Amino acid sequence: MSGVTPHDIPPRTPTPAGSEPRTDLAPELLALLADPVDHTPLLWQDGYLLNPRRGVRYPVVDGIPVLLPGAAVPAPGTGPDHVSSRPWEARAATPSVAARSKERP
Repeated sequence: MSGVTPHDIPPRTPTPAGSEPRTDLAPELLALLADPVDHTPLLWQDGYLLNPRRGVRYPVVDGIPVLLPGAAVPAPGTGPDHVSSRPWEARAATPSVAARSKERP
């Protein structure tokens, strides 16, 4: 079974004439939401839920957060190399403190 991609998510429906577009989520709901990959609390930004630690954002479609790892898109200002569904891989590439201390004379 293949994962959901951002292209699988339908576009936002137009706002009916005379009504205001949704600008945020209820604070109670936002306080409960976390990234499904690294469990970092999410922030509301420009109609998306942002994980600043991973540099990704998740869409909100008709007021419903789409918190699927495959639905994450790079946040503005971050490159595609920054997005990882396996955040531990980036840490594994960095030498540990113990390994660096052994390198010192």
